[in-house]
Formats: sequence, structure tokens, C-alpha cells
Amino acid sequence: MKLRFGLLSIWVAVAVYSIGSFIYGPTGLIAMQHLELQKEKLTGNMEELEIIRQNLTYSVDSLLYDRETLEILARDLGYGKPNESFIRISGTDSIFKNHFVVGGLVTPEQSIAPLAENQLRFVALISGVVVFLLCLLLGKRERS
Repeated sequence: MKLRFGLLSIWVAVAVYSIGSFIYGPTGLIAMQHLELQKEKLTGNMEELEIIRQNLTYSVDSLLYDRETLEILARDLGYGKPNESFIRISGTDSIFKNHFVVGGLVTPEQSIAPLAENQLRFVALISGVVVFLLCLLLGKRERS
């Protein structure tokens, strides 16, 4: 009879450990959901950086090949053509100030499992011991 109780308690401990590892372990379902969220966050950051790269490429191309852009930038810096005068209106912001956006740095968060391996083993061991003790107590009551 005790052998049956022992085997049942071992089976319960293994089942609790297996199910706990599958759901709450370091490579379980909850850890995978956390990794999926991190993947979405990094993918979104990559898309934002691609848009910023395109905008910077357009800016470089306009500075290299568009004469009007160079003239506007030169006037914004206070330069002008010879024999040219221009009026600066105070209180207006420059069109080129703070126009370089370099993007944000996204650091991946470390995946923290809800339960560590040692905690899962401890819970499985305790559940096996509890089942064994319950079986022993209930077995004694049935005999009486």
C-alpha cells in the first residue's frame, strides 16, 4: 500500500514540476510571451529608425544637390549673397533648428521567469510530500 502511495506522490511531483516548467519556467509560456513583447518593441524601434534614416538621407541629398536648400541654410546662419540685404524678423524660429532626430535607444529587458528552476523543484517536492502524507492519513482512516 505504501508503495502505491509513494508512486502516486512521485507521479504528482513529476507532474507538478512538468506543468510548472511548461508554464512558469525560464523557457515556459510566460517567458515566451515576454520575449514576444520585446520582439515587437524592437521591431517597432527598427521601423522608426528606418524612417529617420530615410529622412536623413533626403536631408543629405538636398544639401548636396539642391542649391535653394543651401541658400536657405546660409541665410539662416546669417550669410547672404554679395550686394544682398535681408530682413530678419525677431521672434521667429529657424526652419532648421532641431531638425536632426537621431532616434531612441531601446535596450532589451532581461527575461525574468516567474519561477526559477530551484523554486519549481521545491514546489514539486513539497507537493509530492503533501500527497504522500495525505494518502497515508486517508489510508489509516479507511482501515479504522
